Amino acid sequence: TDLDGMPAFEACTLISMLNEERYTPVILLSELSDAGDLIIGMEVACTEFLSKPINPLELFARVNSVLRTGRMASELESAETILSALAKSVEAKDGTTGDHCGRLSRNIVTFAREVGCSKDEIRALKRGAFLHDIGKIAIPDAILNKPGKLNNEEWTMMQSHVTIGEEICRPLATMQEVLPIIRHHHERFNGTGYPDALAGETIPRLARTFQLVDIFDALTSPRPYKQAFSGKKSLEIMREETLKGFSDPGLAEVFFTLAGSGRLQTA
Repeated sequence: TDLDGMPAFEACTLISMLNEERYTPVILLSELSDAGDLIIGMEVACTEFLSKPINPLELFARVNSVLRTGRMASELESAETILSALAKSVEAKDGTTGDHCGRLSRNIVTFAREVGCSKDEIRALKRGAFLHDIGKIAIPDAILNKPGKLNNEEWTMMQSHVTIGEEICRPLATMQEVLPIIRHHHERFNGTGYPDALAGETIPRLARTFQLVDIFDALTSPRPYKQAFSGKKSLEIMREETLKGFSDPGLAEVFFTLAGSGRLQTA
């Protein structure tokens, strides 16, 4: 039950940590067999647990099961890759945003850790960084890149990008925790946002968390309708908007401290 001198359960934990972004099957062969050992194996992300002596037919069946699961995971990973490529094509339509999704991904991880998000929540937020605006693929370039204020019809069409993005990603089981981020990252804490005019803590927490990082990046980046603001000016604007009820005040205070420390990237 050792791997180069490392206890098997510890090895399983290490493998899981090093490969947390992809499916990595681990079949643990051990002389241990009681229920407690099985529970520990499950906790350290062991895919299959077989007690010695090994039955060759059982081992063959378990390996085949793992391989089938691996193929499904690979298909899901391919689908996620396609969605990410679509999202990058949306980003490329606007030449002013630069590495918007990449910055969001890096900054959201920093902020998420600061507010105590779990590993699964951080994974969802990272995916949201790349997929939150995927619905803009259905929005005409003339609207996306309009230098002036959008009229009512254009604004209604622009708002639809969140529901379109949700529908694009909905079929994937791995996207279920990301869907609320895509749909609700433009809600406002005072209920004046879109698409559902949710207010307060009825807005999913991950969407409230993501929103602050997204707003900061939008303010510090040039857009067709504005120049980039400095980090200091951006935080002043965000503080004013938080007082008006745009953002979660508790999360906002943590964000302001983090951004003020210079630990977040800007364009």
